[in-house]
Amino acid sequence: MKFKLKESYLLLAIIIYSIFLRLIYLDSDSMWIDETISATAAKAILTHGTPILDSGISYDRAIIFHYLMAFFILIFGGDFGARFISVIFGALTVYLAYKFSKKFIKKNNLIFPILIALSSLEIIYSKQARFYQAFQFLYFLSFYIFYKIAILKEKIFSKKWMDYLALIVSVYSSIHLQPMGYIIIPLFVLIYIINFFSKKLLTNKYFIAFAILGLYFVYLIIASRLSTLDYNIIPRVISYFNLYISYYFNYIPLLIFLILGIIFALKDKKFNLSLLVYSIIPFIGILFVKSFATRYEYFILFPFFFYIAYCLSRIRYNYLVLIIMIFAFYGSVFDIDGIKYPNLDFSMPLADYKAAYNYVNGSNLSIVSSWTPASTWYGEGADYALEYSITGMSDDEWMFGNVTDTFANATVIKNISNFPKNVLVILDEQARRKLSPNYLDFFSANCSQEFTAYNIEVLKCE
Repeated sequence: MKFKLKESYLLLAIIIYSIFLRLIYLDSDSMWIDETISATAAKAILTHGTPILDSGISYDRAIIFHYLMAFFILIFGGDFGARFISVIFGALTVYLAYKFSKKFIKKNNLIFPILIALSSLEIIYSKQARFYQAFQFLYFLSFYIFYKIAILKEKIFSKKWMDYLALIVSVYSSIHLQPMGYIIIPLFVLIYIINFFSKKLLTNKYFIAFAILGLYFVYLIIASRLSTLDYNIIPRVISYFNLYISYYFNYIPLLIFLILGIIFALKDKKFNLSLLVYSIIPFIGILFVKSFATRYEYFILFPFFFYIAYCLSRIRYNYLVLIIMIFAFYGSVFDIDGIKYPNLDFSMPLADYKAAYNYVNGSNLSIVSSWTPASTWYGEGADYALEYSITGMSDDEWMFGNVTDTFANATVIKNISNFPKNVLVILDEQARRKLSPNYLDFFSANCSQEFTAYNIEVLKCE
């Protein structure tokens, strides 16, 4: 009893410290492009009661998440309020790591939550006004609830219906946040087969119904991602696989602990295979999506640290090894004093929109924006929007209409001959790289630089 009490206090201290790491410097850095989309949707909710953008288009993706974000913006305001919802999900992920450890590792239960609490990437994503942290939490919460009530036949709440309601809410919320959530039901079917396969199972009417439902969700995920699937498969999949592996699994000592953890976990073969299936199948599936972004595979960090924790829990002097590991990879894999300026990778283009729009706000000149969601969040909107392919794959119809853009209702500049005069242009580095050369030549000949900040500049064009 004394040990449990001690462990609960230590867990509370870990969670509180993890919240501190996620709250400190929460609004010090400007939002990057995806964050400004969510922040703009939440701002629209506060203005209209629904996520109706300035163009009149409703941004319905992850709508519950954005209502929660709007609530915290109302309380705290600005970037801090917009990002606070992810801090909550980050802290919940630390607690979920403890629950995983207690149920499936069963010894040295604080190692896994410590790894999650101090992970640099977990901290970074818990500081973002976007739903990546929420999805990671809900995705593995769904696994935890399902495995406990359907496989182990254990209760979470006093009433069975409450257990199943919790599972439904968790799975629905995952689907609500990301299309990848559709794969949860088919994976549950596979996990059930792994644990209870028999000829009798194949004739069970409830299992057949569950399997049909799983196939339906496979259809939904294929249908929802059909336009983003890559049919030139082999070269791109190999390239993306190498990029993801080098980003998430680049440290050989950690890989050794990971592999040993998987080997140690073989003691419970069915659980180990279930978690690996639940983690690896979506990881492989994302390799076939046309565009590359490290955030697509972010969820994989949870099982990554789970198996490292599993290994550490089985060796001598495990907490000493954990401390050495944290300090050996301090500044890269782990952080202990907060991250003021996150080192985002190239697939998460960051520019100091906050500084740029603070500079132009109040100007009498018309505004030309290379990223209009930032103009609606940090500024007073934009009059014109520069049209270019954001992904480089000509699939940005959602962003630019025939006349005005989606977020700011700004007039879309489709070619240089339509470029307005006497304007301020807010040009970020991503747009500068992807705009056609004739735009850059025009800026060089007709515009002067008025202001510059990280990866962004303000140009005055006569």
